[in-house]
Amino acid sequence: MGIPINKLATEVMNASLVFTYEQLWGYRIPNSTNWSGIIGQLHRKEAQIGGTFTFFANNRLPIIQYIPFVAKGMPLFIFHQPKLSVIANIYELPFNIDVWIASLLFIIVTSVTLYFAEKWEIYLYNFETEREKSLSNNIGWTEIIFMSIGAVCQQGSEFIPNRLPGRFIIIILYLGIMFLFTSYTANIVSLLQAPSSSIKTLEDLVNSRLDVGVMDLSYNHIYFPQATDRVRKKLYEKKIAPPGQKPKFLGFKEGITRMRSGLFAFYMEPSAAFRWINKNYYEHEKCSLDSIIYLNIPPAHLIIQKHLPFLEHFRIAYNRILETSVYVHHFRLLQEPRPRCENAGGGFVNVSLMDSYPVMLIFMMGIGISMCIFLLEFYSSLRMKSFKKYVIKNLKKSKKRIN
Repeated sequence: MGIPINKLATEVMNASLVFTYEQLWGYRIPNSTNWSGIIGQLHRKEAQIGGTFTFFANNRLPIIQYIPFVAKGMPLFIFHQPKLSVIANIYELPFNIDVWIASLLFIIVTSVTLYFAEKWEIYLYNFETEREKSLSNNIGWTEIIFMSIGAVCQQGSEFIPNRLPGRFIIIILYLGIMFLFTSYTANIVSLLQAPSSSIKTLEDLVNSRLDVGVMDLSYNHIYFPQATDRVRKKLYEKKIAPPGQKPKFLGFKEGITRMRSGLFAFYMEPSAAFRWINKNYYEHEKCSLDSIIYLNIPPAHLIIQKHLPFLEHFRIAYNRILETSVYVHHFRLLQEPRPRCENAGGGFVNVSLMDSYPVMLIFMMGIGISMCIFLLEFYSSLRMKSFKKYVIKNLKKSKKRIN
């Protein structure tokens, strides 16, 4: 962005540009007064103006001149907000607490009413068939509870009331459970595709399950390791360069590809990232994108040689560019706009094991409890058999003594 602005400025001044290229913006060489990169050329008076925007730094003030022409846009952590199922149990989210309580009360009230209705039928009527008599004699709280659980799980029950009041209560129970079940499953489907909004600050990013990578640029190797702020220092030590691991300074292609796969935040220049995203992403993938600012420093400025005779001329030229909105025009041409979410529900979302973790956990707990009960019953059966053998053996001995 700095090169077209400098071209416009030199056209205003009726001057021409001669380009030389450097790999670095410029940093002080250790144990020396010399500087590398663009800053070094300006310091050695080999160049008059810097061709790119440069971050403001106190140690650069004595050797270069900053121009009050500020760059728009700062590098960002760009990532996909994790799915709701990653940070919360989606199986308890479809209903709020009031609906859960009302549903539970509905099942309890209908079950209790059914129990007393059946007992009332036994008291009032003489059943005609042996089957009716056997069913009526077996009705208890256990049968009612299992019938209610079967209704909740969309399963049938062998228990059928013999008279109209009990059957009407069962119809009401199954109809109510059907509407609740339909609403619940519809909400689950939408929640499986819904992104969360849990990561809004750097501290949220540090405490999240997202991995973090940084684009392999020279200034990132300086700003990140030298961070003194508690949150930024923790981010670098915990996410970017954990002890015993290689720091995650990645190339653009590798970083943005990992970001697309999910659960990865990549620190990069937003315009290049948005251009790649707009070109390669499906529409529904753009809807979960989010970003966080990391650098807590003034924005980048244009720079020129210290004590340059043409300083005032450059200031006038840059001011004219700003006043006539030429900069805004070039910014819109060169900077890619942020991707917009226009088709949030247009994609197919696979259900992973992480999404069904609560269900699998309940399933495994049920298997574990069943196995424990089985082992207890088996142990109890063996104990009863051994006890019976012991009793029979003692009875035989006592009979022999009597004889």
